[in-house]
Amino acid sequence: MQPQVLDQVQDGGGDDRPAGGACGPADNATVNDSDGLLARLTAMSRLKGNPTLATAHRLLFWFMTAIECLPILFKTMLALAPPSLYERLLALGDEKVEERVRLRMQTEYEEAEVLARSALASAEAPAARTLEAESRATGMVFEAQLDVTRDGVDRWRDEQLARSRHMNGTVLTKR
Repeated sequence: MQPQVLDQVQDGGGDDRPAGGACGPADNATVNDSDGLLARLTAMSRLKGNPTLATAHRLLFWFMTAIECLPILFKTMLALAPPSLYERLLALGDEKVEERVRLRMQTEYEEAEVLARSALASAEAPAARTLEAESRATGMVFEAQLDVTRDGVDRWRDEQLARSRHMNGTVLTKR
């Protein structure tokens, strides 16, 4: 019985259509030589008359669908499971790399900070010396001005005393 069904399917019999459907002779040769998806679907549609072959077709369809969905289901189940040893080792490796980068950046920051402080100290030293020299010079100028002012006040006092002695005719002594 099955060889007859196979012969009918290969000959294009078993349905109302001519062999190869509505295709021309050149297309029929191409379709008959082809093992592509369209040829397979056409052959499977011709098997609708036999319940055993229809069941096999459905089972094959569901089997292929399951094979297509298995990677997605597997990946979903892996995402729900606790991390494996490999994933934990990968995470530890990533953490080590991040820690190295963080330490390198911190070291570079500290080096830059030390360089900035040394540059600031080297710039402050001459400024401090200049400020100290200017303070001493200002102090010396101030002392000189104070001495000049004292001398001027002493001279003025002496002149005023001498004038007042001559005016009064009395001689006052210096204190």
